Amino acid sequence: MAQKKRKPEEIVANLRQADVLLSRRCPVAEVIRTIGVTAFAYDARASARISTKSS
Repeated sequence: MAQKKRKPEEIVANLRQADVLLSRRCPVAEVIRTIGVTAFAYDARASARISTKSS
């Protein structure tokens, strides 16, 4: 089954929501379910975001 391609604005909004949930000490698995992505996609987006922040 094909996944829909998310717009960059949607990705940023999801990552911000994930940051809020993680700051409230929600488990990562719950955060991933809440924002509606796979664990692989979350890891890829979060690591890409971290690498752009540091440069």
